[in-house]
Amino acid sequence: MAQSYVTYTADGKTDVFQVPFPFISQQDLKIILSGDVPPNGKPIQVEYLSHNNSIKLNFIPKAGSKVTVSRKTSIQDLAQKFQAGAINNEALSKNAQQSLLKLQELEESFEKTLIPADGVCSMRGNRITVLGYPKDDSDAASVSFVKSLYKEKEEQFAKTSASIEAQVKTHQEVSKAVESSVQSVEGKVYDLLAKIEDKSKQIQSIEDRFTQTGIKAVTDAHMHAGQAKALLEQLQAKAAAFEAGVKIASDNIEVKAKSAAEAIESRAKNSSDNIDTLRQKALADIEAQEKQLKDAAAQKQASLEELLAKTQVLHDQSKAAAAEAKQTKESLSQDSAKTIATLQQEAKDTIDQAKAMTAKCEADLSAGLKAAQDSIIKTRLDSIAEIAELTGRHRELLRTCQDHTDQSKAVMEARSKEIDTYKQTLSKLFEEFKADYQNKHKEMFEVLGAIKAREEAVTQTLREAQALKQQLENEFRQRQAELAAAYSENTLKTKLELSNYAENIKSTLLNDVFTELEKPLQPEGQDQQPIPPGTTVSTPIVEPSQTPTPAPQEQELVPSITPPLVTPTPQP
Repeated sequence: MAQSYVTYTADGKTDVFQVPFPFISQQDLKIILSGDVPPNGKPIQVEYLSHNNSIKLNFIPKAGSKVTVSRKTSIQDLAQKFQAGAINNEALSKNAQQSLLKLQELEESFEKTLIPADGVCSMRGNRITVLGYPKDDSDAASVSFVKSLYKEKEEQFAKTSASIEAQVKTHQEVSKAVESSVQSVEGKVYDLLAKIEDKSKQIQSIEDRFTQTGIKAVTDAHMHAGQAKALLEQLQAKAAAFEAGVKIASDNIEVKAKSAAEAIESRAKNSSDNIDTLRQKALADIEAQEKQLKDAAAQKQASLEELLAKTQVLHDQSKAAAAEAKQTKESLSQDSAKTIATLQQEAKDTIDQAKAMTAKCEADLSAGLKAAQDSIIKTRLDSIAEIAELTGRHRELLRTCQDHTDQSKAVMEARSKEIDTYKQTLSKLFEEFKADYQNKHKEMFEVLGAIKAREEAVTQTLREAQALKQQLENEFRQRQAELAAAYSENTLKTKLELSNYAENIKSTLLNDVFTELEKPLQPEGQDQQPIPPGTTVSTPIVEPSQTPTPAPQEQELVPSITPPLVTPTPQP
């Protein structure tokens, strides 16, 4: 607790403040106001109230202002000066109290210098060294502790940055792997769809080729039947042309007709055999799929070309036979012109026989042609039925393939939807990860900026602290020197004053002793007569002793201070 000052917080209602500490004179009391001045610019006036040991101002301070009542004891003179022979305890106590109060003020002023009242200790640019490890929030920290803390934060931030970068790389690798897997799945799906489409095209081409082959076979059969019918008509025309011929011509015609019929039957048989072969080959080609179908088509094309070639040869042979018959007729007409008349009857008979044979041949040929046509038609119908059956099977196969294709498409669409969903999920996750990464990146840069700003602030604070420390050290040294000088000066002054005071007391006591000794002795039993007033008593004047000169050591300590000589007043 302060012993030389007290600070009050004004409440805006009172102007009287207590003085809780002792003082010697009212002039030693000082008033300090902070944040307030008297109204109308009047000077501050203080009235001391002795009945309650308080002071009263000439105005009421505003609420919240600080009123400090302090004591500044004067040491220019002693509180109580002594006259020779007038020393009492009260005066000595007052002088001792003066010294005590001044020492209290000096001590508190020294404490104020070290620890100001506002709580802000300024080192004035001086340094503070050998600080311990801070434990509480209010403890001071050294530069090494701040650097270690910053280094720890930096290492932690580096580890966090490294972990974030590792997570980012992992997520990027996972995203790349997912994208590659999705692309591979898409490639496989597209390849499968392309293969299915190729198979569908192949099946469609096989169906088209098979249909074209069947149509071509039927067309070829119709064409051969028409050619056979045309050839038959030609043969009938040739037979009618040979009615007027001779027997040899009739025989040749009959032979040619028989040979033609046999050739036609063989051609028809060959045609039916070729149709059977084509049917078997077509079935084999259908079973062997596209490759065998190509071979069968080539064989059918070769057989048809052979059939056309044979038909052309037969037509050429018929033309040659007709030309030969005409030539024979001409030769016969030239050679047997003489015997025509005789042979007319035989010719008529022969013609009749030829007609009968021709009719029989025609009937047989018609029956054979009809049977051949029926066989060809039956074969054609069977082929058409088989082709229809194969077409139905093929259509069922196509339908099955289409169902499988539809199922595959549905599965692929489902898979595609799943892939799209997975892509969307991955995209969403990637966007979230990207946003999170951007936020983390932003937070990281903010943390870096905050750390950098904190580092700059710490650096600036350290610089300010160093400057403040240096300033505090300079002020402390200056203040310490001032206090040491003042304390030394005051101590020397006090010592000199006490020495003078002791010499004065000593001289006074010696004077009193010598005075008592110089008085005449009175006889016993006689009362001492009082000295009447106005009577002068002669007392030898004793020269006061001079104040001793300080020792050489003291003069060396304080060479600039010369204590004043106090000459005591001689007692009469």
